[in-house]
Amino acid sequence: MQNQKQKKSRLSGNTVAAYLHRAFTIVGFIIGPVVVIASIFTIILSYLMFQEGKNLLGIVGVIVTVLLIIFVVVIDLILYRVANKVTSKIMIPIEELEQSMNQLAVGNLETQILYSEEDEFGKVANDTRKTIYELKKYIQNITDILKDLTNKNMTATVDIEYLGDFKPIKESLENITSTFNDMLINMKKSFVNINEGSENLAMTAQSLASGAANQQKEVKELVDNINEVSENVSTNANNANHVADISMYSLNQFEAGNQKMQQLLKAMESIRVQSDEISKIIQVIDGIAQQTNLLSLNASIEAARAGEQGKGFAVVASEIGKLAGECGAAAQTTTNLITNSIQSVKEGSAIAEETAELLIGVVDSSKESTELVKEISKACKEQDVAIKKVLNSVQNIENVVELNSSAAEESSALSEELLASVEVIMSQIGQYQLEE
Repeated sequence: MQNQKQKKSRLSGNTVAAYLHRAFTIVGFIIGPVVVIASIFTIILSYLMFQEGKNLLGIVGVIVTVLLIIFVVVIDLILYRVANKVTSKIMIPIEELEQSMNQLAVGNLETQILYSEEDEFGKVANDTRKTIYELKKYIQNITDILKDLTNKNMTATVDIEYLGDFKPIKESLENITSTFNDMLINMKKSFVNINEGSENLAMTAQSLASGAANQQKEVKELVDNINEVSENVSTNANNANHVADISMYSLNQFEAGNQKMQQLLKAMESIRVQSDEISKIIQVIDGIAQQTNLLSLNASIEAARAGEQGKGFAVVASEIGKLAGECGAAAQTTTNLITNSIQSVKEGSAIAEETAELLIGVVDSSKESTELVKEISKACKEQDVAIKKVLNSVQNIENVVELNSSAAEESSALSEELLASVEVIMSQIGQYQLEE
């Protein structure tokens, strides 16, 4: 039943067999009616002849008509059988080829063409089998190469000949394997260099991190030292200000002492002048005492000459002589004292002058010391400001060093990660079989 349906479907399509079957059927349909019409015409003619007494001719006509009908029927049967035979002869290989082509169209190369007659369809079937074989060979070769590439074998080669329009496929496969092989070789070389660079970078980053840590420690110690120096400079500046105040006070005291010393010099000069005047007066008194003593001697001489009357006058003259002697002695003593005082005043004046000169030198030195102390105080203040600026700069450096230390540690970690990644990539590339 199914074969009949398939046969019916083959005869109802737009195939060559269908067209042949239709042609034979049309021929049968044309010949049949023509023979029938001719038979009818012959029967009518035989009947007319039979009516006119021509019985033999009528019978012959009928016989001929019957034979013609039989002939037409036989011819139709033969044509029908021939049409079926031709249709089957054409349809079987065509259908098999069509099925194979449909299987090829959906990528099934395992389809088989069993038709093997030595005719045109047999040649087509044989050529189709060769085509399938070549396609299977190409596809198998492509599959093998792709499997080799999948299995990380970059040395795979195209070991069969590709014909005709399939030659570009061979060239493309060879280019693909060669390109992948060269690319992986270059990648391997590049990653070897990257690996070496990563190791150097890791060592440099570790060294940088260690150096940054040491720098951070040194900068911290430097900041502490600068803070200590800044405190000392601030203390020195305060002390210098205090010393400047003390120096200024001492300078004022020295200047006041110098003024007092000048007054003392003037007073001692006045004492010396007055002592000279007193010495002159004492000299006058001494002269008077000497004259008085001479007068008392003269009076004693005159009293002795006067005798008894001059005894009282002699006593007075003697007393006046004693008094004159005492006055002379006192004047001499006073003269000696005044001379000693004048000498002491001179020596004191000399000492006072030397002291005044020393005080002037001390005042000048105090002025210079005060100026120096002021300059030291000013310098200490400037140093304090400069050290604070340096401290700010060093603190900024400390912040930069901290950032550098953090960056160095991060760079070290990243370089180690990069080195690990490169080692992983190198390990993966090492799994490929390359042709160097």
